[in-house]
Amino acid sequence: MTTKGFFNKFPIILVHGFSGWGREEMGGLKYWGGVNDIEAKLNDLHYRTYTATVGPISSNWERTVELYHYIVGGTVDYGAAHSKKYGIKRFGHTYPGIYSSVSDENKIHLVGHSMGGHTIRQLENFLRDGSKEEQAYYKENPEEGISELFLGGKKWVHSLTCLAPAHNGVSTAEITDFMELIKKLILQFAAFTGLNMNEPIYDFKLEQWGLKREEGEFFLDYIDRIAKSNLWTSENHAINDLTVKKSAAMSKNTKTYKDTYYFSYPCDTTFLNPLTGHRVPLITTNPLFMLSSYEMGRYTNDENVDSSWWANDGCVNVVSARYPFGHPNKEVSDTDIDFKAGIWNYFPPKHGFDHVDIIGVHSKLKIMYDVMPFYKEIMARIRDTEAVL
Repeated sequence: MTTKGFFNKFPIILVHGFSGWGREEMGGLKYWGGVNDIEAKLNDLHYRTYTATVGPISSNWERTVELYHYIVGGTVDYGAAHSKKYGIKRFGHTYPGIYSSVSDENKIHLVGHSMGGHTIRQLENFLRDGSKEEQAYYKENPEEGISELFLGGKKWVHSLTCLAPAHNGVSTAEITDFMELIKKLILQFAAFTGLNMNEPIYDFKLEQWGLKREEGEFFLDYIDRIAKSNLWTSENHAINDLTVKKSAAMSKNTKTYKDTYYFSYPCDTTFLNPLTGHRVPLITTNPLFMLSSYEMGRYTNDENVDSSWWANDGCVNVVSARYPFGHPNKEVSDTDIDFKAGIWNYFPPKHGFDHVDIIGVHSKLKIMYDVMPFYKEIMARIRDTEAVL
């Protein structure tokens, strides 16, 4: 890779969250930027940037494996043990690779939004430590082979940046009909771009489950078929991975590495109702998230969600977006210039931002807001971490 003309030595890879889509989908509406194009604008600003595409509702494991192959190239290998455990096809899409020279010297910066935070954390963990489950299976069945990803020993990640991440899960996973939310989200964005409501260009990327969209199949029929799939009777899907319980298990089983830089940016689209003590959404909150924000602003359970979880961005609780529970962390500010590796540097919540404002997808009330100054700040911080090498 040549760095000529770019501020950053290592490439920046943007990873979408739950229900996200690729650059060629949704009639040109960009996940990163909406009617604008954050990837293109960052490259114009001389930050070498790529946009990854992974399964929008697939499990974090499968999203992570797809991200790995998006970077290095080759045919997706979900792992022999994993595929047998959940009854899916072991091999998937073949990627050309965007950075096949990645190595311990030629590192990468990963930027994840929402569940993308889970995915980039899991990728670093696999790269570093591999998968004990896949290694044990391979030891017993060497003839079946094992992906290089699951062997570990790779110090490829220089920094992780998480935007509105669900580090510790989301209370919405217990109180929201996610398939209905996905349907509304996709159809609203399709209408926004003028696409036919029955035929928006969107792919759930669930070939491993045998759920490829059939030729001539109406999009709403495609969604309904997925909603009725036995995918949901397993634990191998995104909604399960976003629960508080499953996210806690992930934080317990992953590490914060001493030589990686970690940044986290929460959002908050709520204010305190002095009459009830609950959090309620601001009027500028995207209509898609109004109801979920109301529900999150008052939801508790007897296990792990109390009033400290009420502030939210419509999808993710602020307390969940700061840092993974149990990992080293420090609250920082926009004026700080010295950030430490091996610790989660988390910023104060971006008040007034709902879950998609931070990726430049705004409601009509915010359509004129320019998110690029914020991204220039992020990229400058990422670039500055390279100076210590």
